[in-house]
Amino acid sequence: MSAIRVLPDDLVNKIAAGEVVERPSSVVKELVENALDAGAGRITVAVREGGRSGIVVEDDGAGISAADLPLAIQRHATSKLSTVGDLAAIATLGFRGEALPSIASVSRFSLTSRPRGAAEGQRVRVEGGRIRPAEPAGLFEGTRVEVEDLFFNVPARRKFLRTPGTELTHVIALLEHYALARPDCAFVLESDGRALLNLAPSPNRTERFFELFPELPREDFMELEGEGPVVGVSGLAGKPARNLGTARYQFTLVNGRFIRDRLLQHAITQAYENTHPKGRYPVVLLCLAVPFSRVDVNVHPAKREVRFVEGQAVHNIVAAAIRRAIAPGAPSAPHADLVSEPSSHYGDLALSGPSAFGTPLTDGLFAPRLEMPAAAPSGATAPSPLRALCQWRHSFIVCDSPEGLAIVDQHVAHERVRFEQFRRFLDSPGPRQPFLSPHRFTLPRQVAHRAEEMAALLCAQGFEAESGGEESVLVRSAPAFLTQSETDRLLSGFFESAAEVLRTPRDRWREVLIMRSCRGSVMLNDPLTPEKAQYLLDTLYALGAPLTCPHGRPIVFTLKEAELLAKFDRK
Repeated sequence: MSAIRVLPDDLVNKIAAGEVVERPSSVVKELVENALDAGAGRITVAVREGGRSGIVVEDDGAGISAADLPLAIQRHATSKLSTVGDLAAIATLGFRGEALPSIASVSRFSLTSRPRGAAEGQRVRVEGGRIRPAEPAGLFEGTRVEVEDLFFNVPARRKFLRTPGTELTHVIALLEHYALARPDCAFVLESDGRALLNLAPSPNRTERFFELFPELPREDFMELEGEGPVVGVSGLAGKPARNLGTARYQFTLVNGRFIRDRLLQHAITQAYENTHPKGRYPVVLLCLAVPFSRVDVNVHPAKREVRFVEGQAVHNIVAAAIRRAIAPGAPSAPHADLVSEPSSHYGDLALSGPSAFGTPLTDGLFAPRLEMPAAAPSGATAPSPLRALCQWRHSFIVCDSPEGLAIVDQHVAHERVRFEQFRRFLDSPGPRQPFLSPHRFTLPRQVAHRAEEMAALLCAQGFEAESGGEESVLVRSAPAFLTQSETDRLLSGFFESAAEVLRTPRDRWREVLIMRSCRGSVMLNDPLTPEKAQYLLDTLYALGAPLTCPHGRPIVFTLKEAELLAKFDRK
């Protein structure tokens, strides 16, 4: 008996489905792309239980003839390619003929279509890969695809689906992307009978962008334009100050195809280099027009990645276009001779003035993030063994130590303080500071249906919060150890990164605390007054915390007295 055998078609389709269909949003992606390729001017998507129970996609495109309808669900049957040469210049979103048979092999599937000018429509049903005979069906001109009980016959895949809320979040994000890619098309999204999106055609992507995301002020964005021999660039670049705690608002389109490409992500990162704190992300709508023959879209099973023939040239043009938009007077590319090294003159210690810190360290581009209570009770913190002498380069606190000369990294010190305060508050909840009136936060569209989960997460992190309806959360109080500005920053960051927060497993609160403690901490290059520097040191030692940040970096470096004397040949 031969050890090698040809796999049956139903098994082949299920293997293909493992590459193409990861979750309900994968099904929506393939069906929406087919609708756009068919010339649809309106696409309606309806899901039940986030797509786990049912997905319906309707379009008013060209439709499929009765003769072609059974072929449409055959593996590698497509109207979009005819010769090998077509693979070198793919101009459609779909092209391999895998989507419909793959989806049909892992669901209860129905395809109904009525071509333009036809008297009636035809329907083909598939259940677990078994095709039923076609039958007449009433339908408007266009196509309707119904997918029910996804992965009903592949239980190993079905058990990996997330909650309906999580799956719906992915569907919403997907529709937002395609609405941006095709502003000329109307999009409707319904979930369990409730309308979540209802977008009429827009004149351009800019108008569609601000229609989708009204929470982003138009004045915070610059038009993005660039052109070279291999690529045209357009879109929107958020000003550096418009940075968020999530990359959710970064969109990259190549020839109308939404992708996640490492080369383009690197170009964005390089263009915004040194313009915002680490862990923050700019808002970018990046649209590339590339000759179809100069980009390969067939390098990923789900078509999420592409490969450019002139990758480096594309990278440079994109980075330069973003830099011109956000800093018109700056050079289009960084040069080594423009990067100044830190000065090494004695003035870096800023020892002039009434104190060892001096006036220069209380003036700067960044407001200090370390805030002392308005009236700290006497003995609230035990004095540390370190006495702050001065601040070096607005980043390190130079201290007198019983052992010698100590240098404290102000950012990691404050990060450890905040981490310990959060951790201890959660272990044994302390007093909360109520707000004069509840703070209402409107949730981003993709998580608006999960207000109760967001409120519960906030409560678990020490706040008092509740759902304010299907699209908002009310926050009534915050941990008392937080100042007002710290509270505002933490809550803003929490809701900006709502989608990421909701994906955090419940057993990873430590990672959540690290993120919260880092985001609100005093940064390098933040000037501190002598009082704030000493308050930070006293609080750090009063908590009895390890002298490393939550990531494991050291907080204090000590040059011992004996070592210092030996350097000067003294004993």
